[in-house]
Amino acid sequence: MSETSSWAARAVEYLTRAASGQPLDRSLRVTLNFHPDRVGASATVLERLARDGVYRSQFETGTSNGGLTAHPGGARGRWEQRIFGHA
Repeated sequence: MSETSSWAARAVEYLTRAASGQPLDRSLRVTLNFHPDRVGASATVLERLARDGVYRSQFETGTSNGGLTAHPGGARGRWEQRIFGHA
């Protein structure tokens, strides 16, 4: 497994400081919804997931079921900057 990038570590640190309440039960699960047949970077999302072993966001795949604003200055990018403390 690779090391956490510095920006990811900063985002986790920011969220840890901003969080309140008790930690969630680690047995809870998260559901990721995606379109496995969408093509981005010359391969489908599912092909890249199988090849790389990593779930990639729309920033990396260039695919979306909504607006493709996951770029610097886009609405999604600005929103994620706010929620992750500009990490």
